[in-house]
Amino acid sequence: MNGFLVTFEGIDCAGKSTQANRLYTLLRDANVPCLLVRNPGDTNLGCKVRHMVKHDHMQPTSRMFLFAAALNDLCKRRIKPALDEGKIVICDRYTDSSFAYQVADAEEDFGYEMFVENVNRHASMNMIPDITFLLDIPEDEMRRRLGMRMDEQMGKEDIFESKSNTFFKKVRENYAYLASTNDNIEKIDATASRDDVAQQICDVFLQKHNGRAIQWNKPTLMLEKM
Repeated sequence: MNGFLVTFEGIDCAGKSTQANRLYTLLRDANVPCLLVRNPGDTNLGCKVRHMVKHDHMQPTSRMFLFAAALNDLCKRRIKPALDEGKIVICDRYTDSSFAYQVADAEEDFGYEMFVENVNRHASMNMIPDITFLLDIPEDEMRRRLGMRMDEQMGKEDIFESKSNTFFKKVRENYAYLASTNDNIEKIDATASRDDVAQQICDVFLQKHNGRAIQWNKPTLMLEKM
């Protein structure tokens, strides 16, 4: 594979989708071959799984296998073909989300962490991101942002959003563990402004991608284009 895989991670309302879209738009406008996908989603199976895991109550292990099925379908149908074509693939949630959330949600205590890691490794076809941007916000900030979003959209919390702050504290701890054990994870303070976060992401991306097969005119990658 000649491409470059970028993933965005973090708890709910951290700004993952916003920043993934901004990086994608930046690259697309610079005529860089790229693809934006979200997990779960962007395949027929992924869309069905997304609705199920957000709205249907089920056992944690059943939910974990559904996430894995959606990820495997996304990797085979969208991510790997794009990487084989040399594209930059930007993925909104990937294996780290599965680990952080499913381990936090687990009721089993028989080495569940290793079990989830092994399932994710097979589901992702062992495709490891070149960069993972971990957007970090405290649980209280997540609640504040979620409340604003619910007011704006007059919506209702899904199964994950309705979980307690204790659950999201565990999710953040799981993300922190992953960041401490994986050199490809760049932790970003997402309490900063959107533009500041975007600039940090752009700077790290340029540094990490430098020297790869796909090249572009770096001066075009300025914040005002985002």
